[in-house]
Amino acid sequence: MRLYAGSSGQFVEDTVLNQIAGKLKNAFFSHFRYNPPHAEINSWQNSLIRRTANVLWEGNESFDFKILDSPQALEEAIRKKAAEGYTARMMADFCWKWSDPRPDGALEEDVVIGEYRRPWNARPEATRLAKGIPKASLWAHLPGGIDQVGCIYTAQGFEFDYAGVIYGRDLLYRFDRQDWVGDNQRSYDTVVKRSGRMDLNRSETA
Repeated sequence: MRLYAGSSGQFVEDTVLNQIAGKLKNAFFSHFRYNPPHAEINSWQNSLIRRTANVLWEGNESFDFKILDSPQALEEAIRKKAAEGYTARMMADFCWKWSDPRPDGALEEDVVIGEYRRPWNARPEATRLAKGIPKASLWAHLPGGIDQVGCIYTAQGFEFDYAGVIYGRDLLYRFDRQDWVGDNQRSYDTVVKRSGRMDLNRSETA
């Protein structure tokens, strides 16, 4: 199998595919702090580039997936799972400002959705934090981390038994069209904000 090079009318050679596979492995290590086994890299290649000896994930594992009515209900469910001994955290996309800690080391409640108010995890450069507030690098592990919403830049690369994910207004589902659309102006990521509005419907962009 060859990867078709679009308007150039040519197929990509195996040497190029091998380079792409190498970059894929480097991306896992640098962005997700994870060094995957060769079989897993093959599985991703099977999804994105070419057929390999390792087939795609077949969905044999059982997942508990729910859409809840409010962030309060979501946090309640996450706290319940944590109390049962599971690893569990709240997280959200970067649609709210991320403030520095207050002079007393407390965190500002930046994530506001109606009556729901929670702080982000501490900024990576924050040092003098109030008692019980973990540094960003320890947010996923220390008990106090469950009291904050994890920013995507802090949460990436970690695995939790249960993840409570809040989608902000930068990613919307249009029920009338049954597709997703990204609104860059709702993001607090400056790189994302400079990009254009994205239609994420696979059937239209493929």
